[in-house]
Amino acid sequence: MPADGDTKKAWFLHDAVAHAALIEIGRISHLGACMMTGLLPREMTVAQYAVLFVMQSAERPMKITQIADLMHVSQPTMSSTVRKLERKQLVKIVPSTTDRRAKHVELTELGVAVKQECDASVSPDLNSIASTLTSEEWKQMAPILKKLRRSYVAALADTNFVDRDMMPPTSS
Repeated sequence: MPADGDTKKAWFLHDAVAHAALIEIGRISHLGACMMTGLLPREMTVAQYAVLFVMQSAERPMKITQIADLMHVSQPTMSSTVRKLERKQLVKIVPSTTDRRAKHVELTELGVAVKQECDASVSPDLNSIASTLTSEEWKQMAPILKKLRRSYVAALADTNFVDRDMMPPTSS
């Protein structure tokens, strides 16, 4: 049985390592957002580009709530982002073919072209950063980061500091 000092020391070291890792993840997130903001065309925000990315990846029209769920943002936040993209004529809102009440968001031809322009703007820098790790390192890190993201989503859903009606579901 370890002495009390050893137990506290081991617990502190575990906390210190986790703390340092979480601080590093926060720094990387901030630096990534700053880099993307600087690389994207002036009229495109990181959030708007992310919506175009999700829409093109889905290859089908999606409900605003589906996009919000995938991006872990509230439905009102996503509605605002989609409205801005619609004003830029990058997406259009279309009625559902199966539900008269439902509306779907789909990329316009201009939206596809702008998304491709954004891809061309960010790809060289993202590829350069991605090349700092091997394919094997990325494979090892991906499930760990996904597990951490799920933990954040669950913690936010459980906290009293967040309006639960604004939280997206904890899917994927």
